[in-house]
Amino acid sequence: MTTLYIQSTFEDPPEPVCQAGKDGRLTVIRQEDLSSSDFQRARGIITHNQLDQNAFMKLKDALEAFSGSRRTLVLQRPYRAAAA
Repeated sequence: MTTLYIQSTFEDPPEPVCQAGKDGRLTVIRQEDLSSSDFQRARGIITHNQLDQNAFMKLKDALEAFSGSRRTLVLQRPYRAAAA
């Protein structure tokens, strides 16, 4: 099982998320490529602040099964790099 980072259609993931994907600590998947089987394989989900909620609702049954299994869903705020 892996943690999914649902990538926005409009932006690339922040660099720390990209690095975690390269390191194998999570799987980055574009929202338009997300399927119910992805929820079955996930132990956690991190969403971007630009999540298309209407499209996400098409996966409602899979999301309810995911949340009922005591796995973790994190709704992410926009990433901003710290000031130098």
